[in-house]
Amino acid sequence: MSNRKGNAGRGLRGSRQHKHPGGTAAILGVQLLRFAGVQGAAIGLANVLHYGTIIAVGAFLGASDLGRYSLLLFLTLLIAQLIHLATKPGTIRRVYGAGDEDDDDDDEAEDASDRPRWSLGVGLAFCIALGAALAAVAIAFQAQISDLLLGRSDEGRLVVMAAITAGATLAGLSAPHAGECPADKFKADVRAPVNHAGKGVTDTVLADPEEWERDPWSGDLVDGEVWGRGALDMKGHVAAVTVAFASLAREGVRPAGDVVLALTADEEVGAEPIGMSWLVANHPDAVRADFAINEGGGERYELGGRVFYLCAVGEKATAPFRLRLHGRAGHASDPHAADNALLQAAPVLEALGRLDFAPTLIPEVRAFLEQTLGEVPPVDEALGRARELDPVAAQLIAPLLSATLSPTMIEASRKRNVIPGTCTITVDCRLLPGQPREEVEALLRAGVPGDWQIEWIESECVGGTRSPTETPLWSALEAWVAETEPGARPAPIACGGFTDSHYVRSALGTTAYGFFPIRAMAPELVARLVHGADERIAVADLELAVDLYRRVATTWLG
Repeated sequence: MSNRKGNAGRGLRGSRQHKHPGGTAAILGVQLLRFAGVQGAAIGLANVLHYGTIIAVGAFLGASDLGRYSLLLFLTLLIAQLIHLATKPGTIRRVYGAGDEDDDDDDEAEDASDRPRWSLGVGLAFCIALGAALAAVAIAFQAQISDLLLGRSDEGRLVVMAAITAGATLAGLSAPHAGECPADKFKADVRAPVNHAGKGVTDTVLADPEEWERDPWSGDLVDGEVWGRGALDMKGHVAAVTVAFASLAREGVRPAGDVVLALTADEEVGAEPIGMSWLVANHPDAVRADFAINEGGGERYELGGRVFYLCAVGEKATAPFRLRLHGRAGHASDPHAADNALLQAAPVLEALGRLDFAPTLIPEVRAFLEQTLGEVPPVDEALGRARELDPVAAQLIAPLLSATLSPTMIEASRKRNVIPGTCTITVDCRLLPGQPREEVEALLRAGVPGDWQIEWIESECVGGTRSPTETPLWSALEAWVAETEPGARPAPIACGGFTDSHYVRSALGTTAYGFFPIRAMAPELVARLVHGADERIAVADLELAVDLYRRVATTWLG
C-alpha cells in the first residue's frame, strides 16, 4: 500500500520475511542484477533456481546454515549467468562496459567466435565477485539488513514482502531454525507498512476426487463460479484480499495508516507452533495491527424481510478432551474371564448425548437478537423468538447459547481377538468465550455414569476470544454494507468454530472481525460446500470482496 507507484511490482516480488542472511543476499543479488541491466530469462531462472534449491535443500539439511546459503547463492548466480551468456552472448559485454554503446555497429562486425569467450570471461569474473561480495555483506551487515527488510526500521516498513504466489514459492525462506518447527511446516506472509490487517490462510482440507463432479484441484471457471477445494474456505478470501492489496500498491495509494496482509499456512492442521501462532510468538511486529479482517462471517441472510450480513466478532473456545474407561483385558474367545472396557462406553455415550448446559446469552448473541428482533428476549425465550423470525435465525444462535459436547472418536482394542482393557472416547468440546473448564467437569461428574478419568487435550485447547463492536472498523463495515446494498446492515455473531483471529486478539490486542461478503450464493449452499464436495465460489462475490477490502484499507480507522 505504501509502495511508490513505480516500485509496486518489484516490491511484491523482491522481499520476504526471514531470519537468514543468505536469503537476504539472494534478494539483493537479484535486485543488483536487475539494476545492472541483465533482464529476461536469466533473472527469472536465478529466482527459480535459488528459491527452489533453498526449499528443497534447506528443508532437509537445516535452513539456518549461512555457509550453505552463501554457496547456493553463488552457484545460482553463476548458473543463471552462464545460461544467459549461452543464449545472448553479447549482453554482458554491452552492459558491463566491454565496449561503448556508440560502437555497437563496430562490435557486431567482430568475429562472432570471439564474443562468447570474451563474454564468458566477464560473466565468470562478475559472478565470482558478486557472489563473494554479497556473502561478505550478508555476514557483516546481517543485523542491519534484517532490520531493513523485516520492518524494524522506518525504511523497512515501506517494503511489501511478497505477493501470494511469490509467498508460496518463498515459503522455505521463512521457516524457523532447525529444531523450532518441522522443516516442512512453512509459513508465508505478505506485509507492508499498522492500522489495519487483512488475514487469511492458504491451506485446505483434503478432497476426494471421486466425490466431486470436477477435479477439486482444477480451479475450473464454470458458469461464473470458480471450482476447487478451498474456494470458500478460504482461497477466495485470500485471492480477494491479495488483489485488493496489490492493486492499491500498483496505483501508488498511500493510506492514512499502515496496512498488513498476512497469509499463513497450516491453520487446518490445528497444531502449534505453526502458522499465525508462530508468527505472533516469533515476529509479533510483523502482524501487529489495531484492526484485522479474517474469515468467519460475511454471509447474506434475509430475516424477517430485512437483509443482514453476518460479521463474526468473537468465537467459541475449542477444548477437546478424552474420557478413559478401564476394564480387564482378555482373550476374545472367553469373554467371561475379562471385563470389556468397550462395553462400558455404551452408557457413557448415551449420557453424553443427553447432557445439556444451562443456556446463557453471550454479548454476541444479545447483539444479534437486538439487531434482528429489535429487542433482547429472556434467555429461555430467545431460541423460540428467533425461530419465529426465521428458522435460520434459530440455527445460527442455537450452538451459541451454551457449551457443546460431541463425541467423535473411540479407541479400544487393536486386535480382533483381544478384549480391550481400556477404552478412550474423544469428545469435541466448544466452550463459550470465558467459560471455565470446571463447568464441563462438574456437568460430567453429575451426569455421566461409570468409572472414568478425563484428560484435556491441552495442545488443542485454544480460542474463546472476542472483539468489541463499538469500533471504527465496525463503522467502516456498516457504511460499506449500506452503500453496497441500501437497507442492509451487518449483524454481529460469534463463530462456533475456531479461526486464527484468536492469536492476534489474545497476544496483540487486535480488534479482529470475520467478514468475507457472499451475496451471489445462498448461505445454505455455502454451509454445505465448505469442506464438502463440489466446493466453489461465485466470481461476483470475489469482486464484491475486493471492493470491500480496498475500501477498508483506505479508510482511516484511527
